[in-house]
Amino acid sequence: MKQLEYNQRILSIPETIWEMDLEQFIDINEELAKQDESISSQMRLVSIVSRIPLQEIEEMDFNRFCELAELCTIADLKLPDVVTEDEAGVDETKRPIRFVVRDEKGREHTYNFQPDYAWSRVKYIAKVEDLLRGRDLMTHLHYVLALTAWKDGEIFDERLIENKAKLMLRARMEDVYRPLFFFALRGGRSSLLMRIFSRASKQAVRKERSAPVGDGTV
Repeated sequence: MKQLEYNQRILSIPETIWEMDLEQFIDINEELAKQDESISSQMRLVSIVSRIPLQEIEEMDFNRFCELAELCTIADLKLPDVVTEDEAGVDETKRPIRFVVRDEKGREHTYNFQPDYAWSRVKYIAKVEDLLRGRDLMTHLHYVLALTAWKDGEIFDERLIENKAKLMLRARMEDVYRPLFFFALRGGRSSLLMRIFSRASKQAVRKERSAPVGDGTV
């Protein structure tokens, strides 16, 4: 992480995609998908990476913006070609992947990656399908994570998924990208979520993408 002093605050600027949280990852991918190389797009990207409100960035003088944009340059995004069951923690003989998410109040919530948990009861399957129907899953990865990561003793309740998905936006990419992209890179599994996700991701995911935030040419 790079450190930036801004308005009497110290901001942490990620240097790679894996230092970001899930919300930043989703927002950057959404912005890059527009293939817009305008200054307006650059300002939005810098705002996403730095977390400085866009309105404040728009009020900067050009030289200050260029300095900030250079600080917000991130490394190329290279998604894994393959994520194995062992890496994703779906091998039932292995301990599942565990990760911690901090909420807005700083409280820690520990989750296990258990992708088939929502399929433990037939009555849940339709609820999951309703939640995902019509969504571009690559821009709703927080919902995917909310449906595949569970606390010890947590019970499936569709009424709580919205708030849980919002919490998952705060998950660190370094913690959750392997479980998430296990779905994106596999198409032969039988579970509903894997089939839907793999089908959607074939068009939405590119295995290598650059994020030209502040390359000195703004």
